[in-house]
Amino acid sequence: MTKYEQIKLSYEASKAAIGQVAEELLHWIYELRDHMAWPRDKWALNRIAGDVHANGLLQRFVVENHPGVGEVLKCQLSLTVEEELPFTVDFFAVGRTDRGLLVVLVGGEQITVSKATPEPFFEKAVEHIRQQARRVAKTRRVGAVAGTPHRPA
Repeated sequence: MTKYEQIKLSYEASKAAIGQVAEELLHWIYELRDHMAWPRDKWALNRIAGDVHANGLLQRFVVENHPGVGEVLKCQLSLTVEEELPFTVDFFAVGRTDRGLLVVLVGGEQITVSKATPEPFFEKAVEHIRQQARRVAKTRRVGAVAGTPHRPA
């Protein structure tokens, strides 16, 4: 096997691993939505590239370097809660444990999420969303002009 083939194989494997972690993180975010009992039409996707039929949960995944942690998978969600304007919340997947459990970074704290005990993730994530919503609301009250459209980060 050539060096190029090894690098390509390594890249394909890491891409697959990132895809699996992204899929699992999204699974837990949907579980979080159900846990919070938000009506599906109140947890809304912002329009994507002018597609008037697109709604649901907008997500964007980016691999970035996090201080003290290393490379993490950042999932940006655009949420609309109740009648509020949409706002963006970031969740970070650090990776998996040796037992295959997902490790996430929420509000600066690493949490291992398992099917047996999802509550710590739910509690931290709910607080994280509320803090972000408060920050955004405060910024909009103080500095933004009413009716300013949401622009995803």
